[in-house]
Amino acid sequence: MSLDDITLDEECERSTELNEECSDKVDGSCPRVGMCFESRNKVMTFYRQYGIRKGFGMRTRSSKKGTDNELRYFILVC
Repeated sequence: MSLDDITLDEECERSTELNEECSDKVDGSCPRVGMCFESRNKVMTFYRQYGIRKGFGMRTRSSKKGTDNELRYFILVC
């Protein structure tokens, strides 16, 4: 199985279950495995704000679009 075999809806459902299990331990301001965002801009905003709080910058290292010209993934680095 590869990442291409998993739909975003399936992944978000799994992450929602994980987040509900540990919601009392996480205040929502720190990154955690399985987080889902509504858009690329919300991802960038979240990690930019987190980087400012922790004292590092971030940028997009690479990204890939599908044949339909929709963004498939992007990699952030600090």
